[in-house]
Amino acid sequence: SRREKRARAKPDTGRNDMDKILEAWNWPDIILFALLAVAGWIVFMNLLAAWGGWRSLADVYRAETPFAGTRFRGRNVRLRAGMGYNGIIAFGADRQGLHISIFFLFRFAHPPLFIPWEDISGTPKRVLWANVVALRFEKCSFIPFWISRRLADKLCREGGVQFFSDENI
Repeated sequence: SRREKRARAKPDTGRNDMDKILEAWNWPDIILFALLAVAGWIVFMNLLAAWGGWRSLADVYRAETPFAGTRFRGRNVRLRAGMGYNGIIAFGADRQGLHISIFFLFRFAHPPLFIPWEDISGTPKRVLWANVVALRFEKCSFIPFWISRRLADKLCREGGVQFFSDENI
């Protein structure tokens, strides 16, 4: 029968497949693979930051102090060239301005941002089925920054400001 043929063809050595995999890899290969993976991640994060515009924003609006207020985590934002950061952005707002940071695994080349309210303007729009607000930052007006309308409303309430009007819809 087939089982008997398989049993004869593969003698049981008491080792599982994981043992065979670990035996096939040696430590220099594992270390080299880990170093290449980390280097690839660093290059990838730098490319995303440059392509999307986060690097340009950080050049002007890098946060100098940590934010201690209420945060809205797991939010989405769309930047230049359609670069989307989905579910990994945290926003905070206080009387001074808007605080934006990214989930720590993606933070390399994406430092936290602080934008004073006086540098922010917004235009509400309807894109397909979504209500969004296109933010413009005075010192980086060439970088589009789109957030949901609901998030924009929450940030306005938390910061005690109104950086957009409904006249533009």
